[in-house]
Amino acid sequence: MYCWKGVDNRKAMDTCRLYVERHPFATKLPGEVLGAIGNAMGFVSSLPRFSRADWIDSYNWLLKVQPLNLEPAYQYHIYQALANNLSELDLNEAANLWWNMTFMFPDTGDVSTFWRQIRSIRNFQAWIPQDTTPFHRLSFPLQPMPGGTSDGIAESEAAVSFSVYPNPVTDATTIHYEIPTTGTVSISVYDLLGNERKALISGLRDNGKYSIPLDRVGLAPGSYYVRLSYGNTVLTRKIIVGE
Repeated sequence: MYCWKGVDNRKAMDTCRLYVERHPFATKLPGEVLGAIGNAMGFVSSLPRFSRADWIDSYNWLLKVQPLNLEPAYQYHIYQALANNLSELDLNEAANLWWNMTFMFPDTGDVSTFWRQIRSIRNFQAWIPQDTTPFHRLSFPLQPMPGGTSDGIAESEAAVSFSVYPNPVTDATTIHYEIPTTGTVSISVYDLLGNERKALISGLRDNGKYSIPLDRVGLAPGSYYVRLSYGNTVLTRKIIVGE
């Protein structure tokens, strides 16, 4: 990255992105990974003649790396970067993401920061009237925005449906998913530290709807994430295993 800095900022940014994708917290210290994310974001505005397409591409990359690690510090950094990126694309959605972060990271100091961002956006909108759509609870991870290309997520891949019901889980639950085209699908259950607790499926599947059972054997009461990978699309759903 340092070799390309100031010479070819796009290549410097791509180097940072590759580092983040290859080294989640499981293999590198959190500070190194978070620093690489910050550098990647910083290079976006340094790109020659950067445009809205560059901001969208950056936003889509953040969505791509969001499921790589489930540690709160990593997720906080990602969502913060997403909200900052959205301020260059859609002020309403930027304010909405900050609002959702008040529920995701309820620490008092953090919440006050989120609300300062919201008030700043609303004050700006008061001077230059814009649509101020009411806040809504988001379903994470977010879907990629149109216009980004380098993350390789096709529209058909972004259309995957994925749900877990019933949730919370008492004895067992069912995972429902639908894929638009034939492709390799893997589904696993992870704990909050990112450790794989159950590998449910992994292999080629035809397009269509599927349902697979998930029992609670081996899962102590608490919170977990079910992760579905399909092509370049990665979706996660939080589940709660009851007593």
